[in-house]
Amino acid sequence: MATVVDKESIDLKDVIAQVPFLSGLPDKEVIFLLTDSAWQQTLHEREYLYRQGDEAEAIYIILQGRMQQTRLEEERDGRTKIGPKITLRRELAAGDILGKYEMLYRLPFQTRARALEATQLLVIDAMAISRLIYRFPQVRNKIANLQMIGRLRTMPFFAALNIIELSFVADACKVTSFAKAEEIYKADETAKQIYLIDKGQVELAWDSGKKLGLGNGTAFGFADRNDEKIYGTPITPSSVGHSATAVCVVTLFQVERAVLLDIANLNPEQVGIGLRKERTSTMDRMVVFSKFLPEQRAELLGFMNYYHFADHHHLLMQQGEIADSMWILMPHRNATVVALDKSGKEVAKSLVSGPTYFNEGALRVQLQMDATIDAEPESRWLRLHWRDFQIFNRLHNGEPAEKLIMSIDADDLLGERATRARYSWLQEGERLVDFNRRHWVALLVKILLPLAITLILLLLWLALFILLPLSTRFNLVILGTIVFITLPIWLWQVADYMNDYLLITNRRVVRQEKVILINELRQSAFLKQVQNVDSAATFFGNILGYGDLTIQTAGATGGIVFDMVANPDRIKKIIFEERAKELVSSSAESKMVIQNLLEERLGLTLQMPSRVRSDEDFYVKQKQSRWSRYVSYLRGEQDFGITEVDTVTWRKHWFLLITKLFTPGLVTMVSIFAIFVLLVPSSFFGIPVAFATTGSALLFALVPIALFGFAWSGWVYADWRNDTYVITGNEIVDTEKKPLFFAEERRTARLDDIENVKLEIPSPIHYILNFGNVELQTAATDGDLTFDYVPNPRAVSEEIRRRIDSFSRQKELQQARQRAQELPDWFETYNRLDADRNPLQPGKVV
Repeated sequence: MATVVDKESIDLKDVIAQVPFLSGLPDKEVIFLLTDSAWQQTLHEREYLYRQGDEAEAIYIILQGRMQQTRLEEERDGRTKIGPKITLRRELAAGDILGKYEMLYRLPFQTRARALEATQLLVIDAMAISRLIYRFPQVRNKIANLQMIGRLRTMPFFAALNIIELSFVADACKVTSFAKAEEIYKADETAKQIYLIDKGQVELAWDSGKKLGLGNGTAFGFADRNDEKIYGTPITPSSVGHSATAVCVVTLFQVERAVLLDIANLNPEQVGIGLRKERTSTMDRMVVFSKFLPEQRAELLGFMNYYHFADHHHLLMQQGEIADSMWILMPHRNATVVALDKSGKEVAKSLVSGPTYFNEGALRVQLQMDATIDAEPESRWLRLHWRDFQIFNRLHNGEPAEKLIMSIDADDLLGERATRARYSWLQEGERLVDFNRRHWVALLVKILLPLAITLILLLLWLALFILLPLSTRFNLVILGTIVFITLPIWLWQVADYMNDYLLITNRRVVRQEKVILINELRQSAFLKQVQNVDSAATFFGNILGYGDLTIQTAGATGGIVFDMVANPDRIKKIIFEERAKELVSSSAESKMVIQNLLEERLGLTLQMPSRVRSDEDFYVKQKQSRWSRYVSYLRGEQDFGITEVDTVTWRKHWFLLITKLFTPGLVTMVSIFAIFVLLVPSSFFGIPVAFATTGSALLFALVPIALFGFAWSGWVYADWRNDTYVITGNEIVDTEKKPLFFAEERRTARLDDIENVKLEIPSPIHYILNFGNVELQTAATDGDLTFDYVPNPRAVSEEIRRRIDSFSRQKELQQARQRAQELPDWFETYNRLDADRNPLQPGKVV
């Protein structure tokens, strides 16, 4: 390091004013921490400030002049040293900082720095900076853009760069955004910029018609041809040869090509186009996508995240966790697969190499992982989130989902598509596990009535046939009449039997009782809330294999009862198996939270988005005609299942308002009509003169009645509007409020207190106009909450259930975070105590 001949003193207040990362900090504390630790230093032209390998004892802020940084590395031809090679070169001016990354990463200087002209520097001792960061942790992020550095570390394009080079690249990057369908560059533009996708999707298009999708973590902007190359590095690139367009709102890191060449000394085309070809060829080798057309695979790449795990292992998937993505391991990269038994002990471990893929079934249904996947250092991955695949699938009218080639187990777990389509109220990520109707004895009981009617009519016909000589035509008429009378009864009873079922999913138990166009009852209980499952059988039930099933929760008002179901013990076993899986899944998610927090504590956090597209792209509302919109409004069909807003408010159905407005509305309308009759000339309506003379007296009586009816109608409307059912992110509020300052009753329940959700459509008018009651059974002693006369009760109940599930998961993750935050402190304290312990004399320290 250059010997400091003279340390020029400086006013510390001037230091605070000139150093950006000190702004906003208390002046007194900064001055105390920097006393005798900051000074000015002047360098002559061509004088070195430090050399590569020197210990980083300070950071240097350029006040005036210019500096040059270079990095030397030994170039080899096989085992023979050829000589030093410059792998990094950059120029710095006033305001730039030298040595900050070596100080932050606790490394010796990774470059050498010398003055290009007479240069004045502000020098701050590294120890003082360390004390400053300890006192004000936010200073660390002010000194360096650690978030961008962390994101760049995960991008395969920069896999060959060391942490110092990557940090210099982060300094040179600009963050830019492009709107949906906005052109980023044209095909004839020169490749002066290199772009990296932080979040979003870009499409490249060539004149030949070829197109390629790019997702998070990919780089583009490379020239298809280069005019000049020196030492394999393109110096004067030609035009890019293709256009680039933002498919959705996209955030990019943008760095000038010339600056990147100086910092990283890499060939953008060689690296970038090589990675592009690797992704394309890997997709072509994936069996799961082998039925896709080449252009479909190229488009699907745009829905995938591209990751690089640099210098440490990273847990991708935890056994028991719900898999939400398919992962593709790139060629010549490694991963470790570990299987655990029920007690958490390792039973199998193997090292796998790419190209291969994991969890393709997650694209269709979210399942628990049956193994743990650990990414090895320097591995590269493609990740396809199931929501991103659903967007791609919708864009192609569902064809890609049908073309997927998945394992036999994954195919089996999908279930019959027709069955799932019938139960369209199932939530995203929810799958059918078991389906049960009542035992055939229940059907036999239902058809006893039509059977008796049919037998009686047939016996009457048979008596007529024996006693009276009837013609064949008359006999056919009688038989036709019998069929006409009895067949609808048979079909009705069979349909009634078919519409009643007990359904088990991976998240809940659902009971439905439905009579077409008459009424409907649906109960659901979350698996986590199930406390016990009881079964009871009669004498005939034991013989024929059916019984009554009672599913008990912690709710104050019972649970779900389904009678005359076949093999209730089997159903009980399935319920508890799925409940155990749900609890295992929660435990696995907690382990992932612990890992993430420990990585953050150790500075190993990876900034990697999981999704390419947003939910706005996922939920594409279908266009409706004006008539369809009117019908939807009258039936209260609002699509609550796709809303992401924090608060949703429901009111009672408009039919209830109409019924309550009938009497006051009738009073108002009759009064107004009578007033109108009295005000027009009597000859117009042919009113007798004697009656017309009394009109003035009647007018004075009718006006107050009309005003009263109008006020009454307003009161009824205000009363209807004031009664609301509100669901937020953490609670449900049922408000009954009278107009003005009269009585108000407000009942609330936290989402995690709700045990069961029950909907009821009690009558044909409710069924036709699509409104009913939603009952929320809680564990509280003060009773349940009931949403009466709510429009579209099916959508309301499913929205409530979705929010309960989301809140429950968030609460579990929050609790796991709180527990995990204590773990590093425990480990730190344990290691300190263990280091001081004398193993030969317990209870004494060394």
